[in-house]
Amino acid sequence: MNYGQVNPGQVSGQRVVILKNEGTSDTVAKIMIKGGDWKSDAAGNPTIFPSMNTHVAIAANIDYDNKKSLSNIGSQLGGIAGGQSLPVYFQMKPGGAADASLNSFTGSLHQDVIIDLLC
Repeated sequence: MNYGQVNPGQVSGQRVVILKNEGTSDTVAKIMIKGGDWKSDAAGNPTIFPSMNTHVAIAANIDYDNKKSLSNIGSQLGGIAGGQSLPVYFQMKPGGAADASLNSFTGSLHQDVIIDLLC
């Protein structure tokens, strides 16, 4: 997903990914999510800011501060039964006033996010 240009301390617009459990079981599968640190696309891929600057929720109309922070160890986001679809809402906020190094950063960043369903 692409957040476009987001300035340090600014919250991005919300993006949505639709999960679909194509199974047929009525058993609710746990939605597990984890994200890596934000890395520069420049040589060496240095870390620019941590995974926790990305927040997610499975309910609409939740602001950034009330969404769950991603972590590289993962956490449960919710549940989904077979045949169901569920939107996952993402937002990110790069650095902030305390992170002076980010204020001079230009270029592209990426973050790897993994979503698993556990039955």
